[in-house]
Order: sequence, then C-alpha cells, then structure tokens
Amino acid sequence: MRDLSFGQQWVYLKVNRRRMRCPYCQNKFTEELNFVKRKRVHTKRFVESIIEEVLNTDIKNVAKRNDLSEQEIETMLKDLGADLIPEKPENLKKLGIDEIAVVKGQKKYYVVLVDLEKRKVVGIVEKRTKKEITEYLEAWGEEILGKIQEVSIDLWKSYKSIAEELMPQATIVADRFHIIKQVTND
Repeated sequence: MRDLSFGQQWVYLKVNRRRMRCPYCQNKFTEELNFVKRKRVHTKRFVESIIEEVLNTDIKNVAKRNDLSEQEIETMLKDLGADLIPEKPENLKKLGIDEIAVVKGQKKYYVVLVDLEKRKVVGIVEKRTKKEITEYLEAWGEEILGKIQEVSIDLWKSYKSIAEELMPQATIVADRFHIIKQVTND
C-alpha cells in the first residue's frame, strides 16, 4: 500500500494481512488495519496529504504529480465526504466555503466546507449547486448554523445567498485569495 513519500522517493508498504475463515459460516475475512481504510491501497496519512494538496490546486495536477489517477483522488474525496456525513462539526464559529476543481476549466467541482479556526475539512459536497449545498448545511441543524459567526466565501453569488439565508447572524467575508486574483487579473 502507498504511504507518504520519503523526500522524492515514493514509499510502498508491504503488509501481510492475516486471512481467516469463520468456523461456523466458512466466510473468509482479512485482518483490519487501523492505518488504512478497508479495501483501500493507500494509508490514511497518505490520503490526508493528497486531500491537503487538492485543497490548494486541482485534482488533475495532484494526480499527475503523485502518479495517481483522477478516479483514485475522487474516491479519496468521496471516502472523506462519507466519513464526515455522520459527524456534525463541533464549536464551529468560522466556516470557509470553497470549491475544488476536478479538472481546471471544465466546471466540475466539489464544494469543500472548512472549519477555519481548526483548519479542518468538515464537509464535502459533490456538486456545486445551491440546492445541494443548502441541503448539506441544513442537515447540520440550527444548533450548529446559529453559532457560526463568520463565513468566508469566494465571489460566487450562490455562496453569499446560502450564507445569508442559513446563517443570517454571520459576517460574510470574501476570501483574500479571490480578492487578490480579481484585482490582479483586471
């Protein structure tokens, strides 16, 4: 299984998992490992580093740099999203809403919700539509949304309208990256 690189050298772990058979039903099963998700070939810390990279660029470039397929990275994102669904963020005061481009220029995005104080991803929405994002956030409930004091967004109008509708008490700020980008591109 693939693990974090050592300098410029990729690292693969060869781990012997014990295979066992249930004496009653005769079903085969393998030993669970706490550092890799079930039926996956990348360690959890490798996946975390890839997700961190994707948050700063796009899936296609991260895939190329790390000799992964775009599908592998999408699977990592979906796994993370599935892990986050049962969890509701705790003590969330500053929420960041941004997107990750699957491939730059093709208008296919994942929406990433980040606790800006803890620098932790608290949600991933597979489609960048107002409806999908609103439904995801509404599932958190008023007890969480009502405590959010600040929402940092890029300049997409739907993010602003979602924040105004669901978190009217929060101050809405445009993130610095997108402001600088607008100023330097015009």
